Amino acid sequence: MQTVELIKSAIQSLKANKKRSFLTIIGIMIGIAAVIAILGIGDGITKTMYDKFGNNAKQGQQTTEIVYNPDNVNSTVNGFTQEQVADINTQFGGEIKKAEIEQESDNLSTHADIGNAAKSVTLSLLKKPTHTVKLVAGHNFSKRTFELGDANVLMSEKVAKRQYGSAQNALGTTVTINDVTYKVMGVYRTQAQFTDDGNQNSYGVDLLLPKKVYYQGDSAKEGNTLKLTFSQGVNASAISRRVAKY
Repeated sequence: MQTVELIKSAIQSLKANKKRSFLTIIGIMIGIAAVIAILGIGDGITKTMYDKFGNNAKQGQQTTEIVYNPDNVNSTVNGFTQEQVADINTQFGGEIKKAEIEQESDNLSTHADIGNAAKSVTLSLLKKPTHTVKLVAGHNFSKRTFELGDANVLMSEKVAKRQYGSAQNALGTTVTINDVTYKVMGVYRTQAQFTDDGNQNSYGVDLLLPKKVYYQGDSAKEGNTLKLTFSQGVNASAISRRVAKY
């Protein structure tokens, strides 16, 4: 009976103070919603970090990168080879978990034979079709292009007009990079080199190529970025400097 009386008393109190009761309920709802939102934002940020940087944090690992920049900007020599990586893994095996060549994808600088002319060009590598660029002539990459490993290339309108006079004239011509000859299947509207926030634009380059085709043969065994993976707790910075000096 005491429970029934308490419930009746509570209902009477709610009826007697409708405005205060309503505001109290609203306050409770806002508080619960705020807690749920904060937890959701935290989970979202955590997932984004894992997606961007991998699961190293979960696995108790840390990574650093050593980048080779040649003195001659026109140099086509890569800084690291698989033989050197194997040597580093042997020499520093007790201090690093793994050393590997990081295959870069965005805003690479290299030499290319476009038609009959040797040119210094910038390029980005794609793993799947993109709709971030607008085609002005020809066709875009398709899923089949990547599945079959076709040596096709998309050329910027700026390069096409400079080399062939128009975007249409560039279609069907060839571009040779690292002894691989690519066929120009499409020409896209030239984009700015940098984005509005000051970062390099992956599509503000001269050429777009399939990553799988670009990194094959010797190209897959060389690169200018060395990625080192360490166990959590070691002095990764100090070891990285020693590896770079070595």
